Amino acid sequence: MNQQEVAQLLLIVNAEWPDAVMSEEKALVWTWAFEDHNAEDVRSALKAWIKGGKPFAPRPSDLISILADDPADLAETAWAEVQREASRVGFNRKMWNSVTMQSELLQPSFSTPRISEAVETVGWRTICLGDNSKGEIGEQFMWAYRNLKNRDVTRIKRGAYRPMLHTQTLNELAG
Repeated sequence: MNQQEVAQLLLIVNAEWPDAVMSEEKALVWTWAFEDHNAEDVRSALKAWIKGGKPFAPRPSDLISILADDPADLAETAWAEVQREASRVGFNRKMWNSVTMQSELLQPSFSTPRISEAVETVGWRTICLGDNSKGEIGEQFMWAYRNLKNRDVTRIKRGAYRPMLHTQTLNELAG
C-alpha cells in the first residue's frame, strides 16, 4: 500500500471510530506496516473487522492477523504467480523488441516483497531451470513462503517489527 491508500483507509477508520486519534505519524506507521500488502486485501480485512462489530479501532497487527488467515494469501497462490512470471521472463530474461530491433532484459515482477524474498531463497535459476516434475521446487518455494509469512506475522504480533527510519524522530519526518 502507498501513503494515499493508507490515508483513505484511515479516513474509514476515523469514520467508524471518531475517537480514534489520527496523525501523520500514525499514517506513516500504517504505511510501513502494510507496505507488503495489496490495498484491496487490507480494505477487505478492515471490512471484516468492522463487520465483526469491534468496539475499538484496529491496530495494523489486528488487520495483519486477518490477512494471515486469508485464503487469498496462500503459498499455492504465490507459487502460481512465480510460475507465471518464470514463464513470462525465463532465466535468460532477454526479449527481442521488434520495434527498436534490440534485445531487452526482462525483470521478474512480483505482487509482494515476501514472494520476491521466497524466490531469492529458492533461487531464480532453480525455479526456471530446475526439474520440478515431482513438485520439489514448488514445495521448497511454498515452505520458504510460509516461513517468511509466519516470521512477519510473529514479528508484528510481538511488536518486534520496527521499520528502519532514516531520521532520528517522527517529527523530523513530518518537518
